[in-house]
Amino acid sequence: MIFLIANDPFFCSMTFRASYVSPCIPVVLSISEGIVLWTLIEYSLHRWVFHMEPSGKSKLMIYFHFAIHGLHHKVPFDSRRLVFPPFPAAIITFTIYKLTSLFFCDSTHLLVIAGGLLGYVVYDMIHFYLHHGAPDENSYFYHLKRYHNQHHFAHHNSGFGISSVFWDKIFGTALHLRKLAKSIKW
Repeated sequence: MIFLIANDPFFCSMTFRASYVSPCIPVVLSISEGIVLWTLIEYSLHRWVFHMEPSGKSKLMIYFHFAIHGLHHKVPFDSRRLVFPPFPAAIITFTIYKLTSLFFCDSTHLLVIAGGLLGYVVYDMIHFYLHHGAPDENSYFYHLKRYHNQHHFAHHNSGFGISSVFWDKIFGTALHLRKLAKSIKW
């Protein structure tokens, strides 16, 4: 929605000081777009980059795959393997910065990036909590922890969402967790 508004010449020439436009609405919408964009990036990276099938002939690709995600699956409870490394994160952030600057006028893309970075930080905290936390059985995080554990230990080719299962449902990779007779105590 902001994409359409932000590329409108009238909108780009408006200032937030105009009495009929609240500065909060475009800011909140742009940051929200960044958060939603991050969830799509999270899902896409996890599904198509982290779970790619490296060619058996390329030792470099096998090493790359193992370094970026294979090791995390090998030792999922190693707290040093949960946060995305800073250098690749910087490359992704720079790429997103360049892409958003093509589609958004003025500094709107900075707000989208801020939302994306906020989404990334929340994702990292959720991912750490899913591996090391003990959520209450009636919480959203209890469901996410069961979901993520199924991805790690039973269904490596589905259940790619970490902070949300939304994109798994959209792309048909959602896991269906069976109802347990007794809840798991983490």
